[in-house]
Formats: sequence, structure tokens, C-alpha cells
Amino acid sequence: MNFALNNARDKGRDNRRKQDLAAIKTALTLYYQDNDSYPYDAGDGIFISSEADNWIQNLVSTYIPKIH
Repeated sequence: MNFALNNARDKGRDNRRKQDLAAIKTALTLYYQDNDSYPYDAGDGIFISSEADNWIQNLVSTYIPKIH
């Protein structure tokens, strides 16, 4: 019984990750269509997902809601 519950939770988390990745893909496509380029970091070129809500500059709120 416990194994089935853990398996269901894992599948739920995996599904959420897939939804988030699909939303990011769509947001990047829309950004590219509007700006003829993808967002970039003027610093070291690395985006860190733990940097608040705006981890890819100008993408969150304009092209995508906050990712869970």
C-alpha cells in the first residue's frame, strides 16, 4: 500500500515538472517571436532557478506565470 502511494506521488511530481518545462518552452518561444532573440544574462550567462521569481530576466510575468 505504501509503495503505491509513493509511486502515485512520484508520478504527480513528474507530471508537474513536465507541465513546467512545457510552459517554459512556450514562454521562450513567445519571447523569441517578440524580441528576435532569447533572453540572456549580461553577466556569466548562467541562469539560477533559485533567484526569486525572475530567474530568466524579462520572462516571468510577461511571458509566463511563476513556476511552482
